[in-house]
Amino acid sequence: MQKKYLIFRILGNDLPGLHGNNQTLQNLEFTLLNEANFPDTEKIYLLNRIFDTNKKTKIKQLLDKYKFKFIDIPFNIDEFNKIKYNRNLQQQIDRKLNSTKKKNIIVSYLEYLMNSEFKNRQSLIKKLYNYNLYLINNNGSRNFCLEYGKEHGYEWTFVLDSNSYFTNKLFENIVNHIEETTEYISIPQIRLSDNNIKNDELLDDSLDFDSFPIREPQIAFKNTSKIKFNKKIPYGTAPKAELLRVLNIPGPWDKWKDNELFLNIKDRQIEHVKFQILSKIIRLNAYNSTNTISNNFNQRIIGLNNLVNLIRNTNN
Repeated sequence: MQKKYLIFRILGNDLPGLHGNNQTLQNLEFTLLNEANFPDTEKIYLLNRIFDTNKKTKIKQLLDKYKFKFIDIPFNIDEFNKIKYNRNLQQQIDRKLNSTKKKNIIVSYLEYLMNSEFKNRQSLIKKLYNYNLYLINNNGSRNFCLEYGKEHGYEWTFVLDSNSYFTNKLFENIVNHIEETTEYISIPQIRLSDNNIKNDELLDDSLDFDSFPIREPQIAFKNTSKIKFNKKIPYGTAPKAELLRVLNIPGPWDKWKDNELFLNIKDRQIEHVKFQILSKIIRLNAYNSTNTISNNFNQRIIGLNNLVNLIRNTNN
């Protein structure tokens, strides 16, 4: 029988320096073992161009062990090698990253724009752009999940990052309050690391989620919705924030216009759609104490650069 809800989680490449060495595997097993099988709900996992074949095999083994369906978008070395690589440029990138990676970029907006490091970051983001779109495939994989849900008859598709987790109560608070005319659901995110909470503490029903700061939400889409993610906006330039602004969902992401700031990719026009802001969703622990809000931006660039070099060194 066709189910009403589809929870689609995207599992991708862990970035060296940003994600813990076994973050994907640890959090996946925690979710498979502990997240409830919600009524009228299907769960599918998307393996998003995972380069590390050993890690990918372990992910598949876990999903098979717990009997969950997955879809594989394979990493293709031939496609990767089509991306233009410049050795001298890579040396330049490495020098710039070494000069910026230990500095805190949380300064006033004006200082940020006038800081010479801004031009460095802008240059690096542009030069890693095609690698980013292929290896991370951030909004591309999200659109895949969204389109799959519609094509296969689910009324609602939850497009989630890999570390996202629902308790019974949090998921019930969504499905029990959806209004008939709603087409998009914004689900505020809380991060366990913000309050130094370990994953296992979620098993205690007394945990107070109201004490956590609210972060960028995850989004669910009704099968009648028309608006998708902008596939041209890559990881690290607030790719989901642009969609939140298009949907006119209020929040601090109104000012996160990295797509325009770094890549001159303009926001699409605001659409007047019916959305609801419901419940919360949990981001599991990243198992990386060095990844903080203050250094996350640089770590993303460094991690992507490291991944590109790892793949090239492995295959050359």
